[in-house]
Amino acid sequence: MNRQIYIDLGCGNGDTVEQFMKDHVNYEAYGFDPYPFFNDKLNALTYKYNFLYEKKAAWTNNNDKVFRMGGKSGAASSIILFKRIKRIQSTKTVICFDFSAWIIKNFEKNDYIYLRMDIEASEYYVLDKMIKNGSIYYIDVLNVEFHKGRKIIGEDNKNKIEKMHSEILSILENIESLIPNRKIHTK
Repeated sequence: MNRQIYIDLGCGNGDTVEQFMKDHVNYEAYGFDPYPFFNDKLNALTYKYNFLYEKKAAWTNNNDKVFRMGGKSGAASSIILFKRIKRIQSTKTVICFDFSAWIIKNFEKNDYIYLRMDIEASEYYVLDKMIKNGSIYYIDVLNVEFHKGRKIIGEDNKNKIEKMHSEILSILENIESLIPNRKIHTK
C-alpha cells in the first residue's frame, strides 16, 4: 500500500471530510461539490487538513451541466434533471469532470482509497463508468448513498434507475466477495 486517500464526492459543507480526517490525519483528502455556498468553510479545511477542494461535480466526462440547487443547505441539489428536489432555489451551470479518468490518472491500484459518494442520483452513471473502465478496482472502501424510488421523477426514469441500481449493486457485491479487503457500504 502506498498512499492513503479519502475522496468525498458531494462533500457539502465539509462535515463528512472533517469527521473522517479527525481520525485519519495521515490521509490525503479530496472533496468535490459544485454547491457554491460552502466555499469558505471548505477552503478553511484545506488549511486545517491535507485536503484539496474543487467546486466541480463528479460525472462521466468533462463538460458543463445545469445544476439545480435546493435551499441554503444544498440538500438534494443535483445535475440529474429527473432527480426530485423539493424547493429549487436556483440553477447554474457547473463544471463536471470525468471522475473515473481522474482516479486512473492520479492514483495507483495499490493506493488505499476510501470513497464517499453522495451525489444525488449521479452515482449510477459514475459507478457504471467506473465498472466499465476498471477504475472501481482502485477503490478499497466505497460508501455510497443511492438515490432512487420517490427521489426520481417519472416512471420511465424510476424503472431505469431501479434497473441500474440492481445491476450495479450486484456487480459491487461480486467485487466485494471476490477481492479480499474490499468493503461496500450502501445507504
